[in-house]
Amino acid sequence: MTATPALDDSYAYFPDSAGYLYKVDRKTGQVVWKNLVSSYTDIPNDYARATPAISGNVLILGNQSGKLSSPQPAQVFAVDKNTGLRLWHTQVDPTTYSMVTQSAVIANGTAFVGTTSNEELMAAYVPPPAWQWSFRGSVVALEVATGAIKWQTYTMPNGYYGGSVWGSTGAVDVDRNTVFMGSGNNWAVPQAVLDCMNSGGTPTSCIDPNDHFDSILALDMTTGAVKWSARGLPYDTWNVGCGLNVPGVFTLPPNANCPNPQGPDWDFAQGPMLFGGNGNGNGNAGRLVGAGQKSGMFWAFDEETGALRWSTQVAPGGLTGGLQWGSANDGQFIYVAVANSGTTGSGTTPGVWQLANGGGTTTSGGWASLNANSGAVKWTTPDPLGSRAEAAVSVANGVVFGCNLDYTKGTMYALDSSNGKVLWSFDSGGACNSGPAVADGMVFWGSGSTNGPGPQKLFAFGL
Repeated sequence: MTATPALDDSYAYFPDSAGYLYKVDRKTGQVVWKNLVSSYTDIPNDYARATPAISGNVLILGNQSGKLSSPQPAQVFAVDKNTGLRLWHTQVDPTTYSMVTQSAVIANGTAFVGTTSNEELMAAYVPPPAWQWSFRGSVVALEVATGAIKWQTYTMPNGYYGGSVWGSTGAVDVDRNTVFMGSGNNWAVPQAVLDCMNSGGTPTSCIDPNDHFDSILALDMTTGAVKWSARGLPYDTWNVGCGLNVPGVFTLPPNANCPNPQGPDWDFAQGPMLFGGNGNGNGNAGRLVGAGQKSGMFWAFDEETGALRWSTQVAPGGLTGGLQWGSANDGQFIYVAVANSGTTGSGTTPGVWQLANGGGTTTSGGWASLNANSGAVKWTTPDPLGSRAEAAVSVANGVVFGCNLDYTKGTMYALDSSNGKVLWSFDSGGACNSGPAVADGMVFWGSGSTNGPGPQKLFAFGL
């Protein structure tokens, strides 16, 4: 189970990797109903991995059909949370390997969600000319009541591919009628772009300005028009056709699908957050929008204009982070999980992470806190087991909750938000890549990953 549970007053809702969607009583852990995702999408063996979005009595969730052995285009579906019955399902991308990894964000009766695809991986298995790119990432706005698509905005123009929108969830500012999303790298670009780069051209002169790769985007909630877009890199074109070696797991040799020049694959792998400023709504002068990147950098932009306010290199980057899946903030400070995956085409070599406050260095993952208005690092805490920490974090009542990917322990931690010291820990028995949900003095947390052994469980802790 890798999704952060969605909570209402009495129940928790979540999918698992076996293909079920659950409703569980928060007080007792009793399963109220569980149904196969395939019964909602009409796609055999389908499953979901994101947090369901709740709007009244409706759950909204996307599927992972692009990863199936017989892949089919991505859908978003709605479920009556009381009965578990399907209300509607809508195809949100026509390409074969497309899927929805992000959780929707809902406002004014509209669900906003991004699309992604397994094409980036499949390029390693089918070399050209047989391989043909088809996918462009997008943000889709759907009517909650009917599933009708109100608008769809692609992150890049025709002829460019990639730009997935897949990390955690977006953010909305209803007063400014704006939805914020993060995008990933290009997988392929027109040959003219590569020729331009290789002949000494700059990214600005070679790349279409409407190619919103590795970007934070501000979109009009009504029309989907791009208000502003800010890139985290000047150039980043990469796919798994460039090769990937994870020792002891798999090796994928490079093929001709790899672009030249190639980039580092540094997506914005988590949704943007709103923070800082002087308050909320129209009185919120100077509020920021920001997110962590797989580069290990956290970026903060002016919410209104997209101007860069600050950026901080929190930790080393990598193909799986860096920073991904989701950060948290309490208004004054930002809290991030550090994967320090170090995964590159040639192997897995974690970076050297310089810890704050004279704490030395480490090659493990862990957690960090940053000042929301300046980006200054307040504290860093390496994982005590020396493992990676990819899962989304949560903060409540002065406590930060985060877990590690240790395949035998999957340790869940509570950290003091003021200094990063470990307050308590719990070994879940399986790799933990689920974000914790906190409500009413309880923490609800999933364990188990498709990438490792261990049980698939939902735990509930009292604070």
